[in-house]
Amino acid sequence: MTSLVGLFGRRFPPGACSDAFTDLRARFEALTFSAAVERPEGSDLTVDLPALAQRLIETLDPDRRHRVAVDGAPARVAAARADGVCQILGELTITLFRRGLGSGGGAAGDISIRFEQGVLVMRAAAEDPAQAGPGDGHHDLGWSIAEGLARNLSGALYRLSEVPLVAEARIPADALGR
Repeated sequence: MTSLVGLFGRRFPPGACSDAFTDLRARFEALTFSAAVERPEGSDLTVDLPALAQRLIETLDPDRRHRVAVDGAPARVAAARADGVCQILGELTITLFRRGLGSGGGAAGDISIRFEQGVLVMRAAAEDPAQAGPGDGHHDLGWSIAEGLARNLSGALYRLSEVPLVAEARIPADALGR
């Protein structure tokens, strides 16, 4: 699916339509990331969230116009919750590229994944406010779905700052089934 969506997306000139297909491709990447791992019922998975973030960066910015650092370690997650966690990280990454880094090149940001006091914290942040995308507070459908996924995991998804963009998901470890 990701290849097919990518083929369609490349047929459009740069802009909103092309971005929509690229974002859809990134969402498919996030959704299918943990699906390749065998999941015995009721088991836990070690999900390499930094590797997923790198894959999403390559999907959203194949020419590497922006510098985005990824920091973190794989997370232990109940198999039944892995897809939701991956989708939330996908939406944070898409938001960083669409609203935090702007359409030009050379902007920088970072994605961090860590546990703090029993909470999984996934954060995407832009470094340069001059490069920021539109800060109109608009929430798209993907963001709304990710907010619902976070709530289902007893967590929350936030935009802490629009310019420069800082977006964060906080999910209690006990909700991950760890």
